[in-house]
Amino acid sequence: MADGNFNRSHLPVNSYKSGHEAGTAQMRMRAIQAFRELLSSEAFQTDEKTKDALMSAFREKLK
Repeated sequence: MADGNFNRSHLPVNSYKSGHEAGTAQMRMRAIQAFRELLSSEAFQTDEKTKDALMSAFREKLK
């Protein structure tokens, strides 16, 4: 009788996890870039210190 790992050892390498992590990282960077563009737009008028604090808070929320 074979154990549960026997069949898994004959499967090809699955790169799903690394691909998923790469996609997540790419979407995180796109979100940060979009938020940065929003902060620099004319519709959002505030000082640089507040913008930096908002960007830091946004980055923390994405973790």
